[in-house]
Amino acid sequence: MIWDGKRLSEITESDLRKILESGIEEHKHLECKAELYSTTDAGKKDFLIDICAFANAEGGILLIGIPEQRDSNAQPTGVPDLDKFTGIDSANPESLLLSYDSRVASGIEERLPLESSSIKVENGRYIFAMRIPNSLSKPHCVRLNDKLYFPMRGDRHLYYMDIQEIKDLVMRTASRQEVAEQCLLSAMKSVHIPTDSPYLFITAIPIFNRSFLVDLRSQQLVAAMRSFDLSDIGDDGICKYSFEGLQRTGEKTRRDNSTAYERSCPT
Repeated sequence: MIWDGKRLSEITESDLRKILESGIEEHKHLECKAELYSTTDAGKKDFLIDICAFANAEGGILLIGIPEQRDSNAQPTGVPDLDKFTGIDSANPESLLLSYDSRVASGIEERLPLESSSIKVENGRYIFAMRIPNSLSKPHCVRLNDKLYFPMRGDRHLYYMDIQEIKDLVMRTASRQEVAEQCLLSAMKSVHIPTDSPYLFITAIPIFNRSFLVDLRSQQLVAAMRSFDLSDIGDDGICKYSFEGLQRTGEKTRRDNSTAYERSCPT
């Protein structure tokens, strides 16, 4: 997927042009739209269907403001048309993105997180970019006028799943979660715990099979982590445990030279 490890808010016109000039075509994880979706009921439905189809597949990027080249029959080819790349005029791009976020929140079930950003181009116009995650809550559906739609994306094409495809998707999603939980339980059982000591397990199950926002191999990130200096923070005090919860008491040295404190955290 394009721009892995980078937030959409960090994408510049230069980043966008590199992708478009590389000869990339629309595919399963990328969709380009020349114009904003219509504010009519039909336009709202088209937008929700496109977003939902990405989520039911493997996620992807939606770019609004990118026209496509046309073939001899005036049909879209899936190839960006750089000669007509001018962006979209918008007086308030953030308000527009908020309205799209609101449509997703109210029109798609299960709830779906959506990352979006406006990319300003040199003529003062914008390209609107949206990243749809590879959701672990699939299948998602669009609910409109008491009707349910279960769209799916395959390559450049969109279709509606039948009942068997919906069942299969439910089983595949549940299977991935079960595998993650079994791996977690296995790791917990391998930990040696002294029988005479209390213990607390803190565990986590990965949500995505890749990180959209942070590349842990980045040397810049490694250098930033190594630059943290905790030497002047001081002592947080002694933490005491009981059946009622935990209590932390003692002297804590703060930069503002404040004195003792006490904090109780009931369960």
